[in-house]
Amino acid sequence: MTCQRLLKINEQLFHKRCNKDAEFRLLQCCTTCNKYDGSAPYDAVAESLVAESCFDRYGTEFCE
Repeated sequence: MTCQRLLKINEQLFHKRCNKDAEFRLLQCCTTCNKYDGSAPYDAVAESLVAESCFDRYGTEFCE
């Protein structure tokens, strides 16, 4: 419901987040982004978004 609301209230921000924000696109609003005509196809954008924003939230010290 929140994803659809953002699309209706601020389509420009929704468009940007679908195509630039990995967590938003792949987890939070996956279905809504995939149905939205203004977003890049899932297969085309998923790998690049993950590669750009892949990091360990706990930091390197936690993993050692």
